[in-house]
Amino acid sequence: MTNKLFGASLIGCAFLIFFSCTKEVIDISTPDTSAISFCDTVTYGTHITDFLNTHCTTCHVAGGSGPGDFTNYSEIKSELDQGDLEEKVFDPNTCSPMPPCGGLTTEEKDRLQCWIDAGGPNN
Repeated sequence: MTNKLFGASLIGCAFLIFFSCTKEVIDISTPDTSAISFCDTVTYGTHITDFLNTHCTTCHVAGGSGPGDFTNYSEIKSELDQGDLEEKVFDPNTCSPMPPCGGLTTEEKDRLQCWIDAGGPNN
């Protein structure tokens, strides 16, 4: 009787283990295009120029109190290539953080970082 009970228990456990294990099949043949990356939507012409106009061009324009003309892509790209833009906006230990009044939203910082990480394209 004990052997039959043990055998039945063993078969029952094996049955439960076998049928409780499932594997999820993931279809990788078609990429999910509905989840476009946040960074893929950031453009210089829309997001970065708005950012610069809101936070930078009060001072950084031709004849302004700040160096450079940030209404000119080639000048902002030069600042980017030198690392100055990223340092002044994102490095909390920089001597002269920009913008001086702070107040950047997380979304503005994220968009700017996406654009910088992409190499600052003129798109």
